Amino acid sequence: MLAWEIATATPANEVIVHVVGGVMLPNAVKLAVAATVLMECEFSTEDDGWKGSCAQLSVTVRGSNFEEAKKHMEAALQTAIESLLRDRKMAA
Repeated sequence: MLAWEIATATPANEVIVHVVGGVMLPNAVKLAVAATVLMECEFSTEDDGWKGSCAQLSVTVRGSNFEEAKKHMEAALQTAIESLLRDRKMAA
């Protein structure tokens, strides 16, 4: 007897696979997957805090300290990459 699987996704995007006796059937799971993309950024001090820039995506951020500027950069890069992917999907 062959086993087949039923895959389900939880609200937290965890995949749970249930193996059940029977015939193997093709199945698919559609869910969001986070990908880490390393981007080269430059940070420098200014009179009132820190400035960060990513030339490749034309993103510039500011923060009162380095950690804040880095956090702002992470959010801005996420937004920029999502926008690029959305624009690409719409153009297709």
